[in-house]
Order: sequence, then C-alpha cells, then structure tokens
Amino acid sequence: MQGQTNLNIKLENRLYLIQVVAAIIAMTYFVSTLTGYSVFSTFLAFPAIYIVPGFMLILLLSKGQSQNFRQLIVLSFFLSTIIAVAVVSMLMLFGITIRPFSISIIYLLLVFTLIVLITIFGRTSRIQVSHLDCAFLGISFITYTSLIHMFTSVPRLFTMDETTYIAFSRYAMLKGETYPIGSVPSATGGFNLKCLVRGRFFWTLLIASFLGSTGLPAYQAYTISSMFLPMVAIASTLLIPSKFKENKLLEVGTFMLVLFNPLLLLFSGFVLNDLAVSFYLLLAIIFFVQSFIPNSQDKASINLHYLLISFLTLIVVFLIKKNVVVIFPMYVVLIFHIVHHGLHKVSKTWKVLL
Repeated sequence: MQGQTNLNIKLENRLYLIQVVAAIIAMTYFVSTLTGYSVFSTFLAFPAIYIVPGFMLILLLSKGQSQNFRQLIVLSFFLSTIIAVAVVSMLMLFGITIRPFSISIIYLLLVFTLIVLITIFGRTSRIQVSHLDCAFLGISFITYTSLIHMFTSVPRLFTMDETTYIAFSRYAMLKGETYPIGSVPSATGGFNLKCLVRGRFFWTLLIASFLGSTGLPAYQAYTISSMFLPMVAIASTLLIPSKFKENKLLEVGTFMLVLFNPLLLLFSGFVLNDLAVSFYLLLAIIFFVQSFIPNSQDKASINLHYLLISFLTLIVVFLIKKNVVVIFPMYVVLIFHIVHHGLHKVSKTWKVLL
C-alpha cells in the first residue's frame, strides 16, 4: 500500500536479532554493576529490568502472532514490573540482599533462559515497526535519563506518604521484610487476605526493585516515577482510533502533550503511586477497548485474551491503590455489549458475566 510508513519486519531464523540485542543489554547491565554504584547501571536498569524480560516473555508466548511494536513495548513494561516484584519477593524469601549485583545475576540468567526457550520453542514472529515507534522509544529513554539526572541533582523535602513508602521499601531491602500501608494486620498474626490485598505491597516491592536495580540511595526512590511518564505517553497514542492511525501529526502531538504535561512532569518527581496507577489504568482501558474490535468476519465479538489482560492490569491497580472508579463503568459497558449483540446466546462464557 502506497504511503504506508510502517516497516513490517519479519524476524526469521528464530528471532536472532532481538535475542542478540536483549543479550547485549543484559550483559552490559551486569558489567555495569560489578563496580558497585554506577550511573550506567541506573540508566541501563530501565531497558534491562523493565523492558527486556517482558519483551522476551511475550515473544516466547506469542506463538508467531503479528505484534505491534508500540503496544509490545508498553505491554513489556507492564509484565516486567510484575516480574520485578516477583524477583524481589524471591530474594526476600531466601534472605538474599537486594542490590544491583544480585539482581543483575538473576536477570542475566532469566534473559538467557528466555533466549534458549525462544530458540527451542519460539516461532517466527512479525513485528510491525515504524520510524515513529523507534523515535518514541528513543525519546522515552532520553526522557528517563534526563529526569533521573535532574531530580537526583536537586534536593527536596518529602511528603508523609513518600517517607512511608521509602521507609518500608528500605525495610524490604535491608531486613527482608515489609509492612502493609493503610491496613492494620490481624491481631492473631495469621494470614490476612484483606491486609495482603490492601497493604500496597506491590508498590512497596516495586520501589525496592527500582532501588536495588539502579543502585540509587533510598532517599532518591522518588525517581521511580520517571519510568512511568514516558510509558504513559506511549500508551496514550494507542488510544487514538484506528481511522486516525495514519495521522502522524496527531500521534506526535498526543505523545508530546502527555510527555511534557507540567502536572505529569511534576508527579514524575514523586514516589507517590499516582503516575503508576495512571499507567496501569490507561493500559487496562486500551486492552478493554481493543477487546471489542470485530472479528475477521466483521461480526461483533469479544477478544477474551485482551479482556483478561485488562482484568490483570486492574488487579495490579487494586494492589497498588484501591481504585474502583474505572471498574464499574467498564463492567457496565461489557454487559451492554454482550446483551446488545446477543453474545450471551452464543457462548456460555459471556452468560456467566450477566
């Protein structure tokens, strides 16, 4: 099709190109941690810890499906944050100190394990990449490094919530234990599901992961939001309706307006979870909307895969901060779509939701 700027890249030979790039990033990050704190390990932690693992996992599980690069990056970041919390939890469980060197070893092994699995079981994938996608990704890394440099160079005071998050993430790193925020543990000391769900452990452990992987001191934990700002900007472009996808000016304008929004720039210098919640809610809405795209026969349907991803992101949001503002409207829209198109008469899966 003439005028199409997308470069449909078909990665033959079992994705060797991406495997090499992922291996180089993981090895470079590992080397940067050998001398203790390094500015390079701080900058490389973003792609090595919070992009590459999720990216490789998606390629392993994609079964040769066509992938949109921009959506792939956003989803990779989402999955990588979950992996990061799981890794920190494992280190705490086995009493291993959370620091750049120990984390880099785990991720080096993880990335190479995923590479081996992709080599053995992976299928040829088609990734749709445009010059604009590459530009957005490059600007995101530049923005992250610039914000890290700017925020770590300026002293500041903390709010009460920030000091709590920093203190509890520090407990996780130094003592291998953490405590719930905004929820009182059971007096009997037994398992408390309510405390586990509402204790904001996900955010506390994600902060510990960020501090452990970047090597930054605990009082600079507020720079964690610098990762979420460019991801929110990229994710915002995915909400543009398909009929406007060829309007590059609209995509660039959306990306820049979000990235350089004064309020979002302000929140990117706080350890508060507002920007993170915004990213996860935005991702949930994106996949929720995409789950309603008509099938190949142009008939109304619901993509269960996308709907489950949307549901998973809402669970993560709830683990960070109890938020039901979006859940109820999404459920109402889902029920209306099922009833309006009679999907409950076709499949028992949708009838259960009524």
